[in-house]
Amino acid sequence: MARKKTQKKTAAKSHAFLKALLWSLCFLALLLTLDQLALRLQPTTPVLQELQSSYREFRSRLLGRKPQPPLTIEAVIDRDVTAPVARPIPTPAKKPAKKPVRTVTPQPGVKQAAAQPAAQQYLYVDTDGDLQFADRLEDIPPALRDNAQPLKD
Repeated sequence: MARKKTQKKTAAKSHAFLKALLWSLCFLALLLTLDQLALRLQPTTPVLQELQSSYREFRSRLLGRKPQPPLTIEAVIDRDVTAPVARPIPTPAKKPAKKPVRTVTPQPGVKQAAAQPAAQQYLYVDTDGDLQFADRLEDIPPALRDNAQPLKD
């Protein structure tokens, strides 16, 4: 009889340990999910932007890393300007064969098409931190459109 009580106590202790272990793993998974959401979501209000910035700084200090500045077009340009660039060695190129020049004479009574102004182009930073160009705002992924800047002539 005493042996059965001991076995029940041992089974109850192991069951309690497994239950605590399972809840601890669930809690860690929830924390990891919230951490990634706080890092990756695009805040829509200035308060949320400031909160995300503060969290990123806190997290970088906690992990002992330098805080990463937010990816803006100016930051990428500054990074690319200061980074050493490996220049390829120029190789002598063959001169292309000259093509004959054709002149087009306008036909009387036919109107010439007016030159259309160039469409607005945009510059943005992609998720890898590289500068990208787009011909239309619709060509830019929706999450990156807020930071897109129109190119000036």
